[in-house]
Amino acid sequence: MNKKYDDIIIPKELEVMINNTIKKEKNKKKLWTSLATTAAALIIFTTSLNVSPAFAESLKDIPVIKNIAAVLTFTSYETESDELFGEITVPEVIIEDTNLDEFINETIQSQVSIVLEEAQINAEGYKEAYLATGGTEEGYENKNMTVSVDYEIFTQDEEYLSFRVYSHESLAAVYASNLYFTVDLKEKRLLTLEDLLGNDYINIMTTTVLEAIEKDAKDNPNKYFDDYKTPEFKVRGDIDFYLTTDHKLMIVFQKYELAPGAMGRLEFEIPMN
Repeated sequence: MNKKYDDIIIPKELEVMINNTIKKEKNKKKLWTSLATTAAALIIFTTSLNVSPAFAESLKDIPVIKNIAAVLTFTSYETESDELFGEITVPEVIIEDTNLDEFINETIQSQVSIVLEEAQINAEGYKEAYLATGGTEEGYENKNMTVSVDYEIFTQDEEYLSFRVYSHESLAAVYASNLYFTVDLKEKRLLTLEDLLGNDYINIMTTTVLEAIEKDAKDNPNKYFDDYKTPEFKVRGDIDFYLTTDHKLMIVFQKYELAPGAMGRLEFEIPMN
């Protein structure tokens, strides 16, 4: 399923070459230019704070929950190579009286670096295979190969902060990533599914998801893969999750995990006691 492409139709012989080339390139290439671009963008951001009163003044509008926590755009920039164009927006979390925000921010920065590196390798592999199968430089440019990084806040109040950092490549839907964080602002710690549902959290999620799928499948019999019908089916213990503005727990299945990619990322609400 992970070899299916949403946005670009690729001939079979080209697809084989792409997969082989990408595997080869991942073992030997590093995207130092992307890392350098990231560092340069951080310098630009810091300089802007020092030399632009208007820019610094705009930061006063950043939402802060009674001085407990804030999420702001740390840096936003564009990067470009011969193979790839990138639009990158990276958040920074501020949580008072704790070093938890340092851990979150370092995790985000690390993930962004990985995303940019892999996107460049994927684009180089695709371009090499595209040209090798008769494509032209002009034709490749028209593909508009891009990678984007951004973030989404699900809830931010006095009790919880829940958000994700996500990336997407235009090469294929499989090249996407999501990094979820849900913070208990009173306890000042990252929450887990076990914290929210108890020791039996996997069975609770599995039962809820199966009930929802079976109900939905009556009207949409071809929507889901048949895996859920087996006795071995269990919701992953490390599945992504977030809290909504009214503190409902949502778990998120990635594309191709429960259904064809056209169904997108499937979400299910899990009741909490």
